[in-house]
Amino acid sequence: MTKNRLNVGFLFGNVKPDLLAFAKWIEDYKVRPIAIEAMLVSKLYGEGFCLAIDLICELDYTTKKKVTVEDGLYVRGDKKGQVKYKDVIEETVTTKTFIVDYKSNFFEKEDKSFFDTQLFQLIAAEKAVMSNFTEIHIDGLANWSPNAWRKEPSYTFDVKKPTMDNYREFDLLMHIAQHKGFFRPSGVQFVPPDVSHKFDSTNYAILSQKEFVEQQLKTKSDVF
Repeated sequence: MTKNRLNVGFLFGNVKPDLLAFAKWIEDYKVRPIAIEAMLVSKLYGEGFCLAIDLICELDYTTKKKVTVEDGLYVRGDKKGQVKYKDVIEETVTTKTFIVDYKSNFFEKEDKSFFDTQLFQLIAAEKAVMSNFTEIHIDGLANWSPNAWRKEPSYTFDVKKPTMDNYREFDLLMHIAQHKGFFRPSGVQFVPPDVSHKFDSTNYAILSQKEFVEQQLKTKSDVF
C-alpha cells in the first residue's frame, strides 16, 4: 500500500476497512486476476445455466507437509554414532489458478461461517469455466471475506476441498432443477413507455421472458 502511495486516511474516511483487508490478501498471495465479474453461460444440464464469477485468478499458494530429515548423530548412549532424525514442516509455494467468491463481513469473527451450499456455487462456477475455456485449468475453489479487524487488516480465505460426493450431489441437484423447469425464466417483464413518441396510460408493454429476450435481441441486431 505504501509502495502504491495509497492515501490511508482517505480510505478510512470514504471506504470501509474491508478494502484494506482485500489489499492485504492480494499482497499475501500475490494475486494476478484473469477475469473479474466474469459473466458465463454453460450449456450443461439441458437448458444450461448462467452466473457471474467474482474472480478467476492466479495466486501463490503455499502447501505444507511434514517430512523427516537428518539431524546429526547421536553422541552418547546405545545409539552413539547413528543418524538422528526429526520431523519438520516443509513449505512449497506454487502458482495455482483459483475461482474466488466474495462473501460479506460479519461484525464478530466468531460468527463468521461459510455455508455448505456456497460450495455448490463454486462448483457451478468451475463447470462454467470448463465449458467456456478449455485452456484454463482450475486448481482451487475458495470463499474470501474480510474480518472485523481492529488493529491491522485481516481476512478469511476459505479454500474448499470438494469430494467426488460433492460433485455427484451437485449433478443430481442440477438434473432435478432442470426437470422441474427451474432453468426456464418465468414471470413477466414490464417495458416502460417510450416517451419519445407519446406518453399516456396505454404506452407500455408487459412481455413474457421469452418475448422480452427476443425483443432485446432484435433491437441489438437492428442497431448493429
